[in-house]
Amino acid sequence: MPGEDQSSADAAFDRALQLRQKKRYAEALELFRGLLADPQTSLSDKQVRHAYSHALTCAAALQDWALTETLARSAIVRGPGNADAYCRLGEALVRQQRFEEAETALTRSLSCCPRGARLPCCSSLPATARAKPGRSG
Repeated sequence: MPGEDQSSADAAFDRALQLRQKKRYAEALELFRGLLADPQTSLSDKQVRHAYSHALTCAAALQDWALTETLARSAIVRGPGNADAYCRLGEALVRQQRFEEAETALTRSLSCCPRGARLPCCSSLPATARAKPGRSG
């Protein structure tokens, strides 16, 4: 039944949000990834974007930078104008000391970002990573 699938997906999404709010990041991440990986999941485009955003936040909180990179790249494929995904990709690449790739991702995030908007992941970058090596502040 189509409504049943939607209510099941909504319930899983809500449960994942509750876990994330309780800082149970690993459990929340598992639910978000399950929702995103299941082709039968009936999430709206907005819910998919939010699921990626929350999954990226959980992966970053767990400091799993390889997973953060993978999730960000998947989110970008699903929504090429996703500024948050590009920002999280940049953060993951910085944390892996892949600075040139990070600069490209962060520049792209700024070009996708509405003027004046603030991306939460950018404030979590280490201060040393905010300035390109070889440049002074």
